Amino acid sequence: MFKIIILHFMLAVLPLTIYVIYLYIKYQDININNFDKKITYILIVIGLLSAITLFYMTALMYGSDANSTYSPPYMLNGTIISGEVNEINN
Repeated sequence: MFKIIILHFMLAVLPLTIYVIYLYIKYQDININNFDKKITYILIVIGLLSAITLFYMTALMYGSDANSTYSPPYMLNGTIISGEVNEINN
């Protein structure tokens, strides 16, 4: 779960990071006065929308059935048994 959150955070920050790299290459200095507020806001919105869309699509494509049961990870004789989602067969 932590990897998924980090992935979506990086996706949200990616457009702004590319813009900062562009400004650094263009002006050879990161100065807050070089940032265009309108472009910065647009990039933040694009990043957030893409992260939310990917988060939603991940749930749709790889999600389990709502009626399935989840058994969490547990230890058995010193070994960790991973958790699993058990589908209910009709």
